[in-house]
Amino acid sequence: MALNDHRYRQLEEGEFRLFLLNPSRSGTDDPLGELLTFKIDQPVRFCVLSFLWGSRRADDQANVLCGGGSGVKVPPNLVDALRTVHQRRQSQFFWADVLCINESAINERGTQAQMMAQILSKAESIEFYLNSESNSIKRLSNYYQG
Repeated sequence: MALNDHRYRQLEEGEFRLFLLNPSRSGTDDPLGELLTFKIDQPVRFCVLSFLWGSRRADDQANVLCGGGSGVKVPPNLVDALRTVHQRRQSQFFWADVLCINESAINERGTQAQMMAQILSKAESIEFYLNSESNSIKRLSNYYQG
């Protein structure tokens, strides 16, 4: 099945997106979920997913499936990170900049960059994914909690 580019809904002032990762049925499925919009002051539990970007060449990009036959092209390390956490077999919200920010919308990139400290401070934890060889996630819980 050919994927269509995901169409991001324009964010209103004070909004940000989270990716709701659906549970894996087999542990080897490609990550599938949907991008949902929240107000910055809305209570929601989520994890920031940090990863090594690796190559930025278009030919090296992979897809994260966003439902409805659409996908977002992201670095392969993010797909690997999502596959790793995907095996937890429970739905969970994640924030990863390259997935949750419409990278092709310059105004949105600037606005979301200004909100990044707020977004990070709301996160329940930050998980660091190094690479597929280590196949591990390092968690830093409540790092930004005061």
